[in-house]
Amino acid sequence: MLGLLDQGGNLKVGVIVNPVAGGGRMARMWPGFEAALRHRLGPLEVAFTTRQGEGRALAAQLVGDGVDLLIAAGGDGTVGEVVDGLLSQGEAARSVELGIAPVGTGADLARTLKLGVDASAIAARIADSPARPVDAGLIECVGDDGRPVIRHFINIASIGISADIAFAVNASAKRLLPGKLLFAWHTLKELARLQAPHLVLRVDGKEVFCGASPLVAVANNHSFAGGMRIAPDALMDDGVFDVVTVRDAGRLSLIRALRRVYDGSHRNLDICSFARGRHIEVETPAGLVGLEADGETTGFLPARISILAGAIRLRA
Repeated sequence: MLGLLDQGGNLKVGVIVNPVAGGGRMARMWPGFEAALRHRLGPLEVAFTTRQGEGRALAAQLVGDGVDLLIAAGGDGTVGEVVDGLLSQGEAARSVELGIAPVGTGADLARTLKLGVDASAIAARIADSPARPVDAGLIECVGDDGRPVIRHFINIASIGISADIAFAVNASAKRLLPGKLLFAWHTLKELARLQAPHLVLRVDGKEVFCGASPLVAVANNHSFAGGMRIAPDALMDDGVFDVVTVRDAGRLSLIRALRRVYDGSHRNLDICSFARGRHIEVETPAGLVGLEADGETTGFLPARISILAGAIRLRA
């Protein structure tokens, strides 16, 4: 595919900006991003989010307006919302490319892609990189009102304690802490009061786990929660999820194991099991067990999670 600047200047570019991303850092950094993006890409159609979840509707609107390139300016949650809004448009989304201008709390996707935060470098990378297909995920679960919820994601979806941690981080008054410390602090708090639910997990129709588990991660990428390498071998373009199940071993054992998630050495612990597959089902006989996707709370079990191979054309 030709580079963006070789397309006759006819490229239509939309940008969705989350000004509160990274504890408000995006609001301060956006003028630099905007100048760099306009310099490399030309005119921009810019939309700002004003509340959590609004990025989905804005992305769908820009796709409907015929953008060729859609840039998510924010953190993992912002990218997740933009991906959800993009893929919700079905066939119209196939011709739209995705770019990322990252400033966020966890920044796991940006870390994986080695994007950095230099505005000029990011603009140049979006302008000059050929789009490549990467996978996305589709979640079917239920909302707190019992109604069906459908949500797309690009990084990791997870079940159990991680949903409580995501909610706590997003509601935290300590957002000025570095992302890794913020996630670690709330992880320890949630582990201290953990009561692991009973889960039944099926991968491609086969039951692979039945028992008490604080966490199941369905990973399209290897890290979440500010640098936890929960699925060390996960790739974004291999057409399958890496599924990580943590067996309940008591609060103290789980707290001791936490540090090993940051370097991926938890793969050697007998409380962790790994599987790979395209279609994931998770159920529980317990009460409300939550899900999160791309760092945002999503819904509750039961859930079906399916891979969408090559669904995103990523320019990064």
